[in-house]
Amino acid sequence: MKTASLNKKQRLKSRKSIAELFDSGRTIHGKPLRILWKPLEQKQLAFVQMAVSVPKRHFKRAVDRNVLKRRIREAFRRNKGLLKLSASETGQSVNLMIIFTDTQIVSYQVIEDKLKELLLRLNKEISP
Repeated sequence: MKTASLNKKQRLKSRKSIAELFDSGRTIHGKPLRILWKPLEQKQLAFVQMAVSVPKRHFKRAVDRNVLKRRIREAFRRNKGLLKLSASETGQSVNLMIIFTDTQIVSYQVIEDKLKELLLRLNKEISP
């Protein structure tokens, strides 16, 4: 069975959940990414649900935004195991939004390295 997949259940799509993230979520910064996250009370099938945002203010062309979103999703897909272990051990579900904060397009390797670092920091905050 595939362990490094990012299926529909793991995508955060609910407007209500996304609004709650922005209202009462916690933040982890690390240029060029920022993670908004919020632990959930109820248990769900997917321990981690995520969404990606690249601001139109910095990248006017949709092609550029889509490239960055693909790179972020791929980096998360390949490294979500770092976060999933902690969430499954504590039995806690987590919603998170990954926001690209830089004004220049960066390589996949830069995104992956920073995302790994941020996921490890998030892992420490989730674990007691």
